[in-house]
Order: sequence, then structure tokens, then C-alpha cells
Amino acid sequence: MISEIEYLKPFKALMISWKGERPLRVEVQVLHKQWSPWVLYADWGRHRQRGSDADEIVDIDCVRAANGARVRFSGDVEKVWLSTPAQGELPAEAGACTIETGPVWSQMEQIHARPNALCSPTSICHALGAMGVVVEPVEMADRVYDWHHNIHGHWAFAVAAAGEFVDGACAKWLKGLGDLQGELMRGKPVVVSVCGKIIGAPKVYSEGHLMTVVGMGENTVSVLDSAFDTSLKVLVHYSKQDFLSAWRRRHFLAYTFI
Repeated sequence: MISEIEYLKPFKALMISWKGERPLRVEVQVLHKQWSPWVLYADWGRHRQRGSDADEIVDIDCVRAANGARVRFSGDVEKVWLSTPAQGELPAEAGACTIETGPVWSQMEQIHARPNALCSPTSICHALGAMGVVVEPVEMADRVYDWHHNIHGHWAFAVAAAGEFVDGACAKWLKGLGDLQGELMRGKPVVVSVCGKIIGAPKVYSEGHLMTVVGMGENTVSVLDSAFDTSLKVLVHYSKQDFLSAWRRRHFLAYTFI
């Protein structure tokens, strides 16, 4: 059982992920010239989730720059992952790799008040489906919804909810296509955050968007992109260069699976 963990190096940003049981309260303390008071990072309740209101320390789901951090958990926690922005970029090696997909969904076809906001829960469902676990996007949307910020895209809640169905998941910064290829070679899908224009996408992702990567070829990346208006279009093969540019704009943020 884990109750507290430290990260005692300077960082520009810090993401906290866990595998545990609800209910769970996560608090964080950061070091500048001295340690801050403990503040809420996340309240992972039995039936709903609440993100942090300590805006000076936590930017929704990401701890702001500091010289160190302590994280403590009130509840049953099995595993914890801390991630900071990766240094450098790893290219992919030659060769193709593809994993099988499960059910696919368009977020736009979901019966929900805010289908436009469901890229994160739908991408999680695509990833789980590729690992043999079927969860409907609307159910996942309830599991990840942060009522304090009124969003379905809280990263820590997304991976914690995924971890309720598999061995674990974490939000982290990768080092580009090399790391992505490594996950696919393990047989694991990867949910990535992209921003900007990708030729062939249903729209320009001006505010960021999540999609599930299920394959990589010499010149293409195969993804399940739930922004299309029908599930028949969700499996798509984007130019590797377009995809890389859009992912790089988000500093190679990803959800990975244990």
C-alpha cells in the first residue's frame, strides 16, 4: 500500500497517475524556497470526481513547475507513476507494427449532452477494446468527468478509470515515435494528444484532441480518431509527418498501458 511518494528534483511540470480503489484523495505539496501547504490534486470519489482548486500549484491535472514535490494518498493505492516532460526525441526504427482493434466508436454518435467533449473517454475505450475489454464511451465519460472543471479530459482521472479494467495506465510524456513504436511492439495501444492540422482529419484540432494509436508503417500512423461523424471512418491512416508535427505540439503527451 502506498501512502506518500516524493520527487526531489526540479521539474517544469509533473503528472500523477495511480492504480487504486475508489474513494481516493490525492494531495500534493511543492518545493520552491520552502515547502508549500498540502493542497488537493484530485478527489477520486465512488461516484464522481473532483479536480484541484489550487490553481497556483496545479493546472487542472498537471502540477506546475517547482523544485520538488511530495504526493500523498488517502485510500487504497496499489501503484503510482510520476512523469515529467521527456528530454530529446527518439525516431522510429524501420518496419511496421500493428495491433488488433476492438469495437470502435465515433464520439459524435454518442447519446450525450456534450459529444464534442468526449475524445478522452472514447479514446480510452478504444484502447481498452484493443486489449479485449469493452466499455461504452458514455459509461467511461461518467467515470472520468471532473465536475469542478466541467471537463471529461482530466488526464489523471482518465488513466485511473482505465486502470479499473486493466493492470494499470499512466499519463506521461514520451520521446516521440521511437517510444510510440516501442509500446506498439509490446502489443499495447497508445492514446496521444495532438494539436493543429492533420491532412485527412475531420477538422483542425486547435485546442488539442486525443486519439488512439494502433499501428505504424513506413510513412503512416494508424489511429482510431473518434472525431469523425461515423464509426465507419474512425480507423484512419495519417501521414507520419503530419501526425508527428501535431503530437509534437503537445510535447508527446500520452496515456500508456501496463
